Amino acid sequence: MVWPRGMADADLFRHALLEFEFAAGPPRRVTMDLVGSPHRAFRFWEWRLIPTRENATPLEDLSRALFGLENTHRGVFELAPPERANRARCVAWSCHMPYETRNGVAVMEKDALKILDWYAKEIHKFRPDVIWGGGDTAYSDGTSATDFANEVYGKGNWYRNPESREWLRREYRNMYRHFWSLEPMRTVLASYPHLFIWDDHEIRDGWGSEGMDFRPGNLEMFRIAKEVAEEFILNSGPRVRPDAFETHQAYVAGPLAAFIFDTRSQRNYENPGEKLISREQFEDFTAFLDIVKTDSNVTDLITQTSVPFVGLRTWTTELVTRLPKFLTDWALRGVRDDVRDSWTSPGNLPTLSAVLDVLQTFMAARPDVRVTNVSGDIHVAQAYKIMMPGATAPIHQLTTSAITNRTHPSDLVAALIEISRDEFIPGVGLVSRVWDTVTDPNILTIDISGGRAKFDLKVWNQDHPGESDLSLTL
Repeated sequence: MVWPRGMADADLFRHALLEFEFAAGPPRRVTMDLVGSPHRAFRFWEWRLIPTRENATPLEDLSRALFGLENTHRGVFELAPPERANRARCVAWSCHMPYETRNGVAVMEKDALKILDWYAKEIHKFRPDVIWGGGDTAYSDGTSATDFANEVYGKGNWYRNPESREWLRREYRNMYRHFWSLEPMRTVLASYPHLFIWDDHEIRDGWGSEGMDFRPGNLEMFRIAKEVAEEFILNSGPRVRPDAFETHQAYVAGPLAAFIFDTRSQRNYENPGEKLISREQFEDFTAFLDIVKTDSNVTDLITQTSVPFVGLRTWTTELVTRLPKFLTDWALRGVRDDVRDSWTSPGNLPTLSAVLDVLQTFMAARPDVRVTNVSGDIHVAQAYKIMMPGATAPIHQLTTSAITNRTHPSDLVAALIEISRDEFIPGVGLVSRVWDTVTDPNILTIDISGGRAKFDLKVWNQDHPGESDLSLTL
């Protein structure tokens, strides 16, 4: 792989750079492996921090070898400090792809650093309690110079070679390091708590949408991708089941109850049963709703999914999902996996209907709680509301994408496939457009206080002066 030149090893993240206050002394910044404890609270959780082996002292190596001892520190990571118990402030973003290929070498996309500087300034101005990275936080296949995933995908018996497996593991680690080590991103990562979930590009584009994904070599690619994702992004949040394969998260912080779905670990579109999430994850979601029902402080329930609940026309999902893959690869630039990712595609619609059913039951029990789904993935920002049959209030669907990925469907394609105004989807309800599509880089700020929830789409709009910040207050 030909990563950008001039980025010294000292400038690259190892695993996580955090600042913690330890009882033994003043705050200090250290490079650590992060290992979550089995503690399962929804407001705060404990950390056990272990120095990375590459930075271990000889004495630490000896302790490890002889006695199995780790030089650990313990801390508590709390989302809502007591003085802000009645307020919650979050930022969501997705799709970080700052590189492009020129003459066979990866270089920075011309505006990427400007966008990230803008992002860092917006974050420091807003000062969120937590930042949600909503999938595609780095790309294994985003541009030809750094596309390592397709060097092994579908390529015979590479996985039987230990050196090939180690090469792939190293490339996945380099992916996170190079995507996250740009100075504005480093500063934000080191300054604010982050909750990350993964999507397909942390593995390979469209992972789980085609039967070929589950051949032995491709499954080994997935296993290695998940192993590395556990080191970088799936270790930094309140996992509902820390030792389970799926990595869904949940917490309550003052007026906010948040459930972050993992819709990629289990994904198998051609599986007759669990295509998006497991039965266990669904049951965890319903159990979480039961907990939130009894919490009178909660005013807003926000779910996060990497892919939006709604946004595509029904005929699009029904037609493209069933077209032969070779035809969509040739005529539609490989769009079939994107459509199969949609919650309203024929294979995934039963799961969406089940999730909406339990949300409707929750809303009947707690009509005072607003429900919003926040998502990413599609490289544009959108807002819809879903009015389920018999419901007295809508569910809002807000999509923020992308922070740096500048590719998106053309206006003509968007007009063909997107819900432009209103559409009734069986099993879902009436879907209505709230915001026009925004194609410029964007992030979403969420401020919940005083009985109101304010969602602001912050837009970097140098290319399109007509696109500006949007706001929705519920």
